[in-house]
Amino acid sequence: MIAGAVFIGLCVCFFAPHLHGERQASGKGASLVLPKGKIVLIGLVCTIAFLVEGSINDWSGVFMTTEKGIDISQSGLGLTLFTASAFLARLPGDSLTMHFGPRRLLALSLPVAFAGFLGILLISGGPFLFASYILIGVGCANTVPIFYSSLGTQKDMPVADAVAAVSTIGYVGILLAPAVLGFIGRAFSLTASFALVTALLIIMSIMAMRLLRGK
Repeated sequence: MIAGAVFIGLCVCFFAPHLHGERQASGKGASLVLPKGKIVLIGLVCTIAFLVEGSINDWSGVFMTTEKGIDISQSGLGLTLFTASAFLARLPGDSLTMHFGPRRLLALSLPVAFAGFLGILLISGGPFLFASYILIGVGCANTVPIFYSSLGTQKDMPVADAVAAVSTIGYVGILLAPAVLGFIGRAFSLTASFALVTALLIIMSIMAMRLLRGK
């Protein structure tokens, strides 16, 4: 963690002068820019996408031990498989988007993620339960990158302001996931929490298809 922090600090020191110069060149703008148009909807899609990923990052280990009876020594394997599969699926993400188009790629990948969530909800154990985490990773991997890329072609806001707005809205999902899902898990069960995430994934898929219509 210390090495990572030092590396980030060096990057900030190196790139900060360039960012400052770019801000001066673009002129003085408003310090607070509210999102408008479809930027709000893109932000909501990213919020749900981050919440879906956050549910796996924050609660999959506890879910595996308390709900599925998996030994604690193997409880982190689901998260490991999810993270690795999402990473590997994002590497060819740009090429796949150019080949299939963003809408078609998500139409193919989001049902895979849905199948993965059904797997972790319905399968009691064994290799197929762990394979479900791979499906979730592959299915969710390119949702956020596709919508961040779409900010470069939208006309509702300047690109820099749009990226800042979507990042602000989207990261609410990361902040909400631990608390909201934990509250539901305590009141009912973590199975109910993941069922809610599955329902939100369906809503996100519908929103994504509408936003990417014609692409």
